[in-house]
Amino acid sequence: MFRLVILVSLLLIPHFAEAAFKLNRTRVVYSQNNGQELIVSNNSSQLYGGQVWVENYESNDKFYFVTSPQLFKIKGNDKQVIRIFKTDEELPGDQESLFWINVQEIPPKSSASNSALVMSFRTKIKLIYRPETILEKRNNAEQQLTWRQQENTVMLNNPTAFYFAITSVEANGTKHVPHEKQAIAPFSTQLLSFDSLPQVNELAVIGINDYGANRRFVIEQDKNMATALQGNINAE
Repeated sequence: MFRLVILVSLLLIPHFAEAAFKLNRTRVVYSQNNGQELIVSNNSSQLYGGQVWVENYESNDKFYFVTSPQLFKIKGNDKQVIRIFKTDEELPGDQESLFWINVQEIPPKSSASNSALVMSFRTKIKLIYRPETILEKRNNAEQQLTWRQQENTVMLNNPTAFYFAITSVEANGTKHVPHEKQAIAPFSTQLLSFDSLPQVNELAVIGINDYGANRRFVIEQDKNMATALQGNINAE
């Protein structure tokens, strides 16, 4: 999943407006000591400027990643390769860390009157830092999630070192979409709430993998999970 932020000079937005920039992926997984690239395509016929930077998922004034270039220009129907590098700031070596990559459009100046609409789109995608020490443990790690029901809520326990993006669940074979759109952090418990939920006998989670595709995993009920969250619920 990715976020799209729109900055406009007028309140009225035409229904046909769309971003000029398109990215070649919805998330970037950065393995320790291995650089990564992001390709930005300009789908318009005009010359655009762009800016890209990495934002910490949690408040922190340290810079863990830098991009090259940070500012760029793309001709119409052309592409720009953005390289991502880790700084010397240390990150946990036994679990994933999460960040946002921001790609901001800088549109050309309008040659029309001052009342012309000028739109600028910003796209945000996740950057996941994955240490080499846990690389081999990632495959099908979602199956280690466990769950416990509390009326119209489901508590998911994540005992792994990985972040999981859960888009929906299947309770007794029926799909339910939670109100929350959070990433479940490593070694944490996440509460998902629903408008209504039957008594669950079997639960499957639908999660997004490294390539942006949905995968389904049937997970086990945790009968020993505490019935109250103890300060480790993580919200996006």
